[in-house]
Amino acid sequence: MVAFGAIGTVIGSTPASTVAVPYPSGIVAGCPLILCVANSGPQTQTTPAGWSLIQSNGNINSDGAVYVWTKAAVGSESGSLSVTQNGSVVYNGAMVTYTGYNVASPFGTSAISAVGTLATSPAAGTLSPAPGAQDMVVRFYAWAQNNNATGATCSSPGGTWATRANLVTAAASGQFQDALVVADKIAGTDNQTITANSVGGWLVIDVPIKAAIALSRGITPVRAHPGRGPTNARFLQTARSTEPTRPSGNYADQFLPHY
Repeated sequence: MVAFGAIGTVIGSTPASTVAVPYPSGIVAGCPLILCVANSGPQTQTTPAGWSLIQSNGNINSDGAVYVWTKAAVGSESGSLSVTQNGSVVYNGAMVTYTGYNVASPFGTSAISAVGTLATSPAAGTLSPAPGAQDMVVRFYAWAQNNNATGATCSSPGGTWATRANLVTAAASGQFQDALVVADKIAGTDNQTITANSVGGWLVIDVPIKAAIALSRGITPVRAHPGRGPTNARFLQTARSTEPTRPSGNYADQFLPHY
């Protein structure tokens, strides 16, 4: 079963064109990394080297922009990753990793939904194919508004979704506001909305992490000859027995060891 690993986050309440997102702890070679940067402005973002863009919306109702990338870790990642925005705006960023994933193919097909001028997030998109019973669904709720308000807040999802980050900018009066909520759930496909304290543009992105494939081996006991030693571990093997065929007759017995 896939399990949460760690998350690195950044809140950019001061407008900037470069976002430094911390790498999460515990990164090992091959582990899945999901990166999300949301801004209010909106401004487009440049894909970092080595990452794959899986979902984006560069202009949600003239309120915000959200980009999500994935990558299988090299294993040497540390510090923070720089993401370039096309202009200087407020932003939030998160990078998350998981354990128990499918090494050969960790990411499933993502889904996206968007809506503008509401205080409540839209329903999530439909994942196709649906996640497996052991797969993790990582959900990013992004909200932005251009009303130049202060004191923005954003709720967390209900149900059995686990909230890993709830990031809200605290920009000064006269600046746009931005929020990013990261949550996850095993086989999560149910809709859980969240609410901001004012209307704005919303984007909801689901990213499945596929579970490791469980391998089972059958243990076939090898038949022991009566009187010729105990049946123990050295007489057991996987796959079919390679025990040689014993010749018959007294002639063969002359060459077989007796215990």
